[in-house]
Amino acid sequence: MKKKDFAVIALLLAASAAGIFLQKKLMNTVGKTAIVQQSGEIIAELDLNENTTITVPFGNAESNTICVENGTVYISEADCPDLICQYTPPIANTGEIIACLPHELIIVINDPEDPDSTVW
Repeated sequence: MKKKDFAVIALLLAASAAGIFLQKKLMNTVGKTAIVQQSGEIIAELDLNENTTITVPFGNAESNTICVENGTVYISEADCPDLICQYTPPIANTGEIIACLPHELIIVINDPEDPDSTVW
């Protein structure tokens, strides 16, 4: 290997490390709201400082129950086929996501005061 090869490898490693650092920095800030989106439309914006529960219907008889509790959000009940959303741990950091693909539902943590935290 030549000196140029080592320089390229070092540059790529530095760029990768910088990307990982920025991602960790953005993802480790505590968010303030949970944006609930279904079928591409925002249907609710939940304040993480207020404990609340909402039910989001899908189709004729299916739904997801979303809970905000102690600064986190999670899906407590779902009747989708795989229940991955229900088994996803509670989220609270900016950029974290819970998705229920069968119900076309996405919940993402956001900080409205930080324009860099908006993921859509």
